[in-house]
Amino acid sequence: MKAERFCSFLKENIRFVYPVLILVFAKLLCSMFLYYSFNLSSTDTASLQMYGTNVPHPSRWPFLYFAWDSGWYHRTVYWGYNSLAQCYAFFPGYPICIYVFNLVTNDIFASMALCSFIFGVAWIPFFQAVAEHYMTREAASRVTLLAAFFPYVFLFTTVAYSESLFLFACTASWYYYLNNKTLNASIFAAVATITRMVGIIMVFPMFLDMLHEREHKHLLYSLIPPIALFAWLSYCFVNTGDWFASITAQNNWTMYSFPKWLVNFISNQKMIEIFSECSGLVLIILTSILICYGRKVDWRLTIYSIASFFVILYFAAIWSISRYLSFIFPIWIALGTRTLQGKRRNIITAALCVLFFSIALLLWNRFLLSQWVA
Repeated sequence: MKAERFCSFLKENIRFVYPVLILVFAKLLCSMFLYYSFNLSSTDTASLQMYGTNVPHPSRWPFLYFAWDSGWYHRTVYWGYNSLAQCYAFFPGYPICIYVFNLVTNDIFASMALCSFIFGVAWIPFFQAVAEHYMTREAASRVTLLAAFFPYVFLFTTVAYSESLFLFACTASWYYYLNNKTLNASIFAAVATITRMVGIIMVFPMFLDMLHEREHKHLLYSLIPPIALFAWLSYCFVNTGDWFASITAQNNWTMYSFPKWLVNFISNQKMIEIFSECSGLVLIILTSILICYGRKVDWRLTIYSIASFFVILYFAAIWSISRYLSFIFPIWIALGTRTLQGKRRNIITAALCVLFFSIALLLWNRFLLSQWVA
């Protein structure tokens, strides 16, 4: 009887396994190609030169996923937030997960890589299940592959950055909310909140929907993410005397948010980082279009998308904006409901996935060469 139930469960949910397997294979294929391309067994990447020139051959593989902000997460886990003021710019969700993984591996670099890789595929079935709430199963599978292979999503859910945990928490939160498990949804929204600054926005559509549906008995659950944020702000205040140390810390870097960049560009009519700025502008336009598409899909997700969009525009550096915008997950659902139609949809999806994969590989190569990506 148990075997029959298991077989029935597997048959019903096998569709969620295929995209995960495809992405795992693609990420491992990329990893192997870059490992041998950089001859990592004997040659140092920029990160290896900085953090581990004497790392033996079998332990060098995590440095395929390590560059730029990865170093700050490593420093935060190894030395703590008080080692440098800039560490407070990075929320504690991802460092906590690294610390937990490190209890098992006893290797911070491996823990960072494994944490990102695992959460970088764990979000996929949650997203696919959410997508199925708004479209057919076939369309949901296609849009899941497109979202997962999109260059910035593919790269930053693989390398040692917090995006994989953030996307996992957001998609899991909305999945549980759609299935009327408000407590679980609020807990995952709290995880998103302590992972990235925009994570707190996840609770707004839930709160407004509960007010609209008069589900007052569940309203208290919506306090969990703000409490998590308050706990982080309190930690900042106790250690630095500054409630908003995360925002203050970012002032140590010369960064232009979109409004400042736009004023500067109009005045000087030149770009500083052409690749990142051009891709950022393209993503701003595409995200705006997809948010407009999504307004008829779900008003709650539209609120989340608009709020995230404007917070990112106002606070995020123009050089990183393409990365941040790619992780507003409802825009991919809007893409699936409006564009993945017609007889050749499978061919178009496959072609786009191959194109995205190729671009992601190039971006990953730039990332390891310490060239700015996003």
